[in-house]
Amino acid sequence: MLEMMTGVAILGVMTAMAGTGFQRVVAMARENGSAASLSRAVANARIRALAMRCGISVQLNGPRYFVGGGTPPVPGFPREPMNIAVFLKNNCNSPNGFFEAGDRILETISLADNLNASGKNNVVATLPLTLATSGPMDRNALLISFGFDASGSFTRSVYTDVGYASFNPSTVGDFNVSFSSGSDSTHQRSAVIPFTGVPHLD
Repeated sequence: MLEMMTGVAILGVMTAMAGTGFQRVVAMARENGSAASLSRAVANARIRALAMRCGISVQLNGPRYFVGGGTPPVPGFPREPMNIAVFLKNNCNSPNGFFEAGDRILETISLADNLNASGKNNVVATLPLTLATSGPMDRNALLISFGFDASGSFTRSVYTDVGYASFNPSTVGDFNVSFSSGSDSTHQRSAVIPFTGVPHLD
């Protein structure tokens, strides 16, 4: 009987340890998946823009973007919270990287499955201090755009949106977008967005 109780106790301890370890594995998968999705979307947009010689943008929306109000500026505007949208500019010579009438969505990547049962984000996207809307994303959006300027040079532009589709250009070089699990910022994975070169994971 004593041996059985000891065995049950050991099994209970091992189960508790395994549960904690499994939760961390799931959290790491969310962080890695979110960072990889963003870096891959931005890298593909850069390649497509070069190949097509036309502007392509990637928009990352915060978890409460357009929640509770606001009217999209044009039909088809990518407003879904916790979503990455890749779109092609209708006017390849447009100086604006943000979504305009006639632009076409090429791909959307939902990060909404990172919401827990309470509707709160299991994964937090954090913008660097070099951007106007630094810190954990909430009602804001980040836009990374590739295209050609008036002189024919290939460019990368960055915009931040502090409200409802009011995008402001941001002068920034290389920067990271970090993804962590909830309030735990001790473990995180970042998508590195260089000024020149291919975006990648840290």
